[in-house]
Amino acid sequence: TVSPATPPPGSGDVPTLSNPTHSNVTQTSALLGATISSDGGSPILERGTCWGLVPNPTTNCAPEGGISVGVFSHVRSSLPPQETIYYRGYARNAVGTGYSSANAVDTEVLPTVTMNLCTKGGTACVTNGGTKHIYVGEDVEVTWISSDATSCTHVEGPSDFEVTNTFGTDDTVTEPPFNGTQVFRVACTNGIAREAVVTLVTDGNAR
Repeated sequence: TVSPATPPPGSGDVPTLSNPTHSNVTQTSALLGATISSDGGSPILERGTCWGLVPNPTTNCAPEGGISVGVFSHVRSSLPPQETIYYRGYARNAVGTGYSSANAVDTEVLPTVTMNLCTKGGTACVTNGGTKHIYVGEDVEVTWISSDATSCTHVEGPSDFEVTNTFGTDDTVTEPPFNGTQVFRVACTNGIAREAVVTLVTDGNAR
């Protein structure tokens, strides 16, 4: 009986992969992985994942760090928020690079914060970026709401305009003690910073 010859280095097949998986998806990161079912007859030199905005990506590839056959996963960061991400696993041996099938995942929507400035009673409102003109002594209401339970801070406005670290806080400013321009600004953070601002002008020309 003649034993089969040992194949020379670089012979054989590229690794075989399957089952692309994702979990722990946020606005800008996700745990991505795949399964290497065969090394193709040559040791694994590198394994990892690739992602992109089109199917079957070969861009944004990063090694996971392991070199064994089996299931692997790692955290991929710097993903674009509010996008459909296509990804797949890859593994490289001396023959070349093999890929799993592709999968898709939607990164989460960016959180928002909205501020409204209205005359007393909730009428004639302006919202983010708007300017409201009122008569001297007229009451106004300033309300804000964040789309996620997060930490928001009053960074600009009169002393009686207070913001607490509560989801969906409303606050009212009555009889503004000024004759001129006043900016109301709220800043929120939850890994991603954003803010809302409205401007109140007290000049006797309500509109």
